[in-house]
Amino acid sequence: MQTNLIDNTIRQYIDSGAEAGISLHDGSVVKGRITDFDGYVVIVGSEVPAMVYRHSILKISDASSLTDKRPPAVPRPARTEKPGPGKSGTQPARQDRPVHRQKPAPKQRTDKRPPRPAPQDKAAPSGDDFANPMAEKLANWLKSQKGGE
Repeated sequence: MQTNLIDNTIRQYIDSGAEAGISLHDGSVVKGRITDFDGYVVIVGSEVPAMVYRHSILKISDASSLTDKRPPAVPRPARTEKPGPGKSGTQPARQDRPVHRQKPAPKQRTDKRPPRPAPQDKAAPSGDDFANPMAEKLANWLKSQKGGE
């Protein structure tokens, strides 16, 4: 079985014991001796080993030829004020933040709805009261079902 190029390169660094510089996709650089690897990770360093995922490796070369391209981390200034009572102190109050206000109450309806019509008598209307022929036929059928009242 033929191994791939990255496996050959890593194996050469392990056999020679030379210090390697591994450049990662995020711009950081890990320097040290490669001690072991598998299909997913590479172990770099002997005193404090670091495990680097292979999918994050951009390039492997001599440690002297690589530099970290990320800017150094800027430390945050120390907090001088103590949090007040009931405050967690995780975030100081700022004056430039917008004040969160409650939503205004919904507007009341000004238009009045028309009153509901009065309930009508439940008795079946006579055949003369119908303007709709289908309703008239339904009323006649109901009468015939009741026994011809």
